[in-house]
Amino acid sequence: MSHAELVTVKFWWESLPDDRAAEVVCSHCHAPLRVEDVAPRPGPGYPDGLLSRPDVRDRFGLDAPPDDRTA
Repeated sequence: MSHAELVTVKFWWESLPDDRAAEVVCSHCHAPLRVEDVAPRPGPGYPDGLLSRPDVRDRFGLDAPPDDRTA
């Protein structure tokens, strides 16, 4: 199966006559972000009750106490 056959959604740029590839970039330096270079971290609104669970803390790679949030 080719890569083209795996595409399930295309992004269509309304002002151009064809589809485009989406790219996520850093809002500060505009460098492309690759999935290998980013990691999810809980934000200020993440439920405290979930952050105390060992499985959730492990998923986020957190070692600090639940009240030490670095986003």
